[in-house]
Amino acid sequence: MLSIRLAVVLFRIVFIGYRESTEFRLYEKDLELSERRALHANASLAAINGRFNPHFLYNSLNSITSLSKTDPVKTEHMAMSLASYFRKNTNRENTNVISISDELESIRHYLEIEKIRFGDRFQFEIISSKDLN
Repeated sequence: MLSIRLAVVLFRIVFIGYRESTEFRLYEKDLELSERRALHANASLAAINGRFNPHFLYNSLNSITSLSKTDPVKTEHMAMSLASYFRKNTNRENTNVISISDELESIRHYLEIEKIRFGDRFQFEIISSKDLN
């Protein structure tokens, strides 16, 4: 009878130890997964920040505010160009390769915004071969 009780107690000790060990490993894996998710989120944010210059955004928004008082047509054009620029640059998949036509479109939106900001002091022309696109 004593040996059966001893066997049951030993079995419980082994079982509880195994369960605790398993729960600890699961906790470690959850922690590791959380850390990886945080790293991924930080990397994604860095990638988005790397796609545009925040000063460009601030300057553009300041220009839109100033224009809104004097020229609603330019204000609308600049706001639409800014939206198109950011839509194009923030919705890109995380890849190092984009098409030349997509890059030229992004550059065109950027230059349109700068053209509105600087007026006649800034002129641009984009020339590219259709075959290159």
